[in-house]
Amino acid sequence: NLEEIYEAIHSMFPVPKEVRKKLDDIETQAGDASADAVARDKIINYLISLAHKFYDEVEKAITAQARQLAIPTADSIMREAEKSLSLRAIDNLWVKHLTTMDYLRGSIGLQSYGQRDPLVEYKRQAFRMYKDLLASIRREVAYNIFKVGVSQQAAQAAPPRRQMQEQGPAKTQAEAKSVFSSAVSSTGGPVMAKPRDETGHKVGRNDPCPCGSGKKYKKCHGQ
Repeated sequence: NLEEIYEAIHSMFPVPKEVRKKLDDIETQAGDASADAVARDKIINYLISLAHKFYDEVEKAITAQARQLAIPTADSIMREAEKSLSLRAIDNLWVKHLTTMDYLRGSIGLQSYGQRDPLVEYKRQAFRMYKDLLASIRREVAYNIFKVGVSQQAAQAAPPRRQMQEQGPAKTQAEAKSVFSSAVSSTGGPVMAKPRDETGHKVGRNDPCPCGSGKKYKKCHGQ
């Protein structure tokens, strides 16, 4: 669905209008299964190159500002941001993952009522949940690092406040770092993808929870 793809990309960083036309042109190349696969690969590669281009622009802008603020680590400041956002995402999502695993251990015995081996189901669902964890970490870091970039661009476009003019540029490394740290800490959470069941379909709030507890999703992991 190109509409969903376009909206997802646009929620991460500003997308020029010509991007939508480019995606539509690639979609017209689809047809049979082979053509669909080629078109899908072209869309993926095009969006990846677009994200790399925007990220390079963000890094150059933030590095330039860091140099103006005389931060000694200006050239590696984006690496520091990536590390900070990655650690935050891992910390938050790992705790949630452990909580979910505890719930799975407590409810996996219910699988026996469906003539399923609880041990086999536990291994299968635990592996799926771990893959979901890794995907969520990557998603959160990607959304937040681009939000730092968008915030940076908005700050550059906005007129300076009178109070900031009176204060003058940051004089110390600590003051300079605080400017960038505030941008990183102000990033919001990512737009999380809706949960899906084993067949890949989106799980509605009134559908059975994919964990196998037998409860509705809204009464289980959808709370």
